[in-house]
Amino acid sequence: MRNKYYVALVQSEGKTYLLLNDTSPFSIRGFATQREGLAYFERAYDLAPSEASACLHFIQFTPAIIGVPNLEFIKNKIINPKDLKPYSLFGEAGCLMVANTRAGAEKLWESGKIPVLV
Repeated sequence: MRNKYYVALVQSEGKTYLLLNDTSPFSIRGFATQREGLAYFERAYDLAPSEASACLHFIQFTPAIIGVPNLEFIKNKIINPKDLKPYSLFGEAGCLMVANTRAGAEKLWESGKIPVLV
């Protein structure tokens, strides 16, 4: 199956989440290419007011970009159907809007590409 889209899975405190847009109405933050997804995080890191806060943010919320073939894949393999509401994931240096994922999403996160933040 060929990837048509890319999404970000974020790990924090041993849980895996799907990254959402940070404005209401909340939707999945998608990317047209893997490079675009990586650049989203790499630019945020480069533009952070201090390297320390950016490092802390990405240590607390470790992103990985994964390819997905279609929306059905997200519904059937990533999203937790019993918990479809958005959550604010707060850390020491920021916040991300996320959705809970189903069991097995951590394997998808492991298969993803992690941004280079140096």
